[in-house]
Amino acid sequence: MPMTVKERRLLPHAARHGISTEILEDRACQETIDAAFAVHAALGASHAATTYLNALAVEIAARGLVAHRRPSFSVVYRGKVVGAFDGDLLVEERVLVQVTADRTLTDDHKSDAIRGLVAGGVKVGLAFNFGVGDLRFARIL
Repeated sequence: MPMTVKERRLLPHAARHGISTEILEDRACQETIDAAFAVHAALGASHAATTYLNALAVEIAARGLVAHRRPSFSVVYRGKVVGAFDGDLLVEERVLVQVTADRTLTDDHKSDAIRGLVAGGVKVGLAFNFGVGDLRFARIL
């Protein structure tokens, strides 16, 4: 069942009201996946990844969720920053989204999301491929 506008507005504050992290992640994932399908249905499979990323950010915001574009996470080794990982979107501070518009969703795309999860301390990632007739995605834990 789709969430009401009121439920969407509560997401950022829901943890303070006793809603478990797992439920929040599931809601954020569900809304992000639904948003990606809406973007793909509207735009088709003929645009650059940046176009889909921008449209997805607009759609996620329209659903009442907070999405940060191009989040950057430091890679730390022995207490020292040794690198960085730049993601595509971070939804509700808990779901990392990677967007591509290639012929296939490869293991490299999934590996990018995994590296982002490790660097950012995020538990859930979504990798989307908008470059094919049917939207392809993977949920990475």
